[in-house]
Amino acid sequence: MQEMLVDKRGRIWSTPVLARHYGYRYPADLSLASFAVRERGFIHVRRRPTGVEIALRAGKFTQRGLLAAILALEQMPARMVLSVFDGARWTHELFASMASFTQLAEGLAADKPLGPQEPWIATRLDLDALAQPRLASLQPLVSLWESSRGRLPEQFDRHVVAAGHQPRTILLRQESESKRFIFERVPSDLRMLEPDQWLKFLGRDLEELPDQKYGAWAHRAYTEVLAKGQPQLDSVRGTTRESRGGALRIRYDRLVIPWTAGSDQFVSTVTIRRALAITP
Repeated sequence: MQEMLVDKRGRIWSTPVLARHYGYRYPADLSLASFAVRERGFIHVRRRPTGVEIALRAGKFTQRGLLAAILALEQMPARMVLSVFDGARWTHELFASMASFTQLAEGLAADKPLGPQEPWIATRLDLDALAQPRLASLQPLVSLWESSRGRLPEQFDRHVVAAGHQPRTILLRQESESKRFIFERVPSDLRMLEPDQWLKFLGRDLEELPDQKYGAWAHRAYTEVLAKGQPQLDSVRGTTRESRGGALRIRYDRLVIPWTAGSDQFVSTVTIRRALAITP
């Protein structure tokens, strides 16, 4: 089926059948899908040559409807463009994996997601995703790792600046005995802390961050990357506290690269923000 609409009970409707149900003219009346999504909580799925387009209204559709849509999407191309109507405007986002799409969509439904929700979840992406325009600026860092065979360049900052990622790049050194991660480079544009607060973390432990649960979660992730010895691309969803005390809900893509310098081991992380919201 090239186009379908999924209702709140998880039933899949073809466009002609739904048009007859609501008294719309088909195919002349193109407002049917918009009406169904905005007013009735349907999820609209359309197959395209390059992937799939999905439209939904935040707070209107259900987890049952989402599950039915996901089961149908598993039979379609992986590249997905999600359009979300929040009652006032549409926003659009590209997804390279079903898991990252599901994580966002679950939080937008009218009812609560099934099962427990972790404060931080990372979904592994294939490095082929770096071919996407929004992630292409990360590819030079992977190429640098390949050409240097994983050895940390002396002028690492120069390469970061050349790629345009200096505000959102972190470099951590792992201590050989304690296995702690120590900040060797801090960012200037991560909302968890103000720029001057980040500077105070140079030489300090990752797990000293104000959100210690995040620090522990990140420590485990970086340790795994060092153990595997390969760059890793993740789609991350999380909730923490920003520097002024508000709840920070954030989604970003994260490239983590393991490096060596003599007997020392390092990890660099570069993030590209997808969406961010702050509430008191």
